[in-house]
Amino acid sequence: MRSATIKYGAFLRSTDGRADVSSGEIIFGVASQLLADAQLFLPDFSVLPEYVDPRPLFFCPDPEYRGPAKYVVTEAFCSKAELRQLAEIACELIDMRPTDFPPEVFAKHALRNAKQEFANLLHYLDRARMLEPFLEQAHAIKPHHVREAGHLN
Repeated sequence: MRSATIKYGAFLRSTDGRADVSSGEIIFGVASQLLADAQLFLPDFSVLPEYVDPRPLFFCPDPEYRGPAKYVVTEAFCSKAELRQLAEIACELIDMRPTDFPPEVFAKHALRNAKQEFANLLHYLDRARMLEPFLEQAHAIKPHHVREAGHLN
């Protein structure tokens, strides 16, 4: 895993936190290579204090949640300014910013194909464990369209 991390770390990150690749390349290309390079290990939870619950470490992204989120956000945010605002929120939440998420780029592409661009954005945020905070901030902007995170219209 260490060799994969070193190998892809330079490939993915630039000095300002932007990735040099798209979200799809990160999710499907690099992630699958990292998994292929990873060694299988079994953690020893007996070393954890009794008050530490290791189960949250194994919570996975929720792909069933992305579809409804995509439709709610797509309907609520339509203008170029609103699309830029959503991309700004997303970029604040993630450390590695793919080339398709800078606000101007995202807004331009989302005006042409909103469902696909939102699908990419929400998939990436979900994998980064940032979908819920993203939806909470979207709710703050458009409370009548986007309910509290976890409860969609």
